[in-house]
Amino acid sequence: MLQAMVSDFAATARQDGKFPIVVVLNDKGYEDHLIQVLLPRLGQEAIPYVSTHAIAPASNLSNFVGDGHFTQSANQRIATVLTVINPSLVSL
Repeated sequence: MLQAMVSDFAATARQDGKFPIVVVLNDKGYEDHLIQVLLPRLGQEAIPYVSTHAIAPASNLSNFVGDGHFTQSANQRIATVLTVINPSLVSL
């Protein structure tokens, strides 16, 4: 079902003349499990993606505060990558 959602998202974005990109936010304690599930579909359909596990690994608990959100430092690293992909995000 998740793979179908990703496919539908990318197809709809492309039909609308948009550039689809999937951003995978990996939860504390789940390492890169979500991106591993999605990689076959992302590759098959040439859907670009960013996985936070490559930027702020979910296996490194120092990337998270007590409630499970990313630390300010991890947020900054993720934001830097996203703004390289889409500079208009700088104003967010």
